[in-house]
Amino acid sequence: MSVEEILLRRWGASDSLCEIVPVSRVFSSTMAGAKKPFIVLLREIVKPTYPTTGTTGPATFTLRLELHHDSFDAAEEMLDRVVAELNGVRFPTDDGRTLILRFVARHHNRPGETDWTCIAEFRGMLG
Repeated sequence: MSVEEILLRRWGASDSLCEIVPVSRVFSSTMAGAKKPFIVLLREIVKPTYPTTGTTGPATFTLRLELHHDSFDAAEEMLDRVVAELNGVRFPTDDGRTLILRFVARHHNRPGETDWTCIAEFRGMLG
């Protein structure tokens, strides 16, 4: 099961997350033209190698969660709530592994006159 699948399953099972943004508006790739507000999950994999043994550790990654909205204030408030729901929580998987996310940074940009993208970056580990 991928990190995105784990998060989408968790999102769909969480009333509080679905209240912020319905799971039907949470995507794992860029969605031009999607109805706002919506969220895009983008992941960059980093897998450490231990120099003394040459073995690899648990899968680590950076997760970029982009919340797209027409209103900056609304997007910021929604992002605060999403971060509070995901930060530091352990998500067990069906195959016995655990996904952990740690919030590390926040950004925003305004790609259009009425478009806001508020971004939360997490460091994650799946092991």
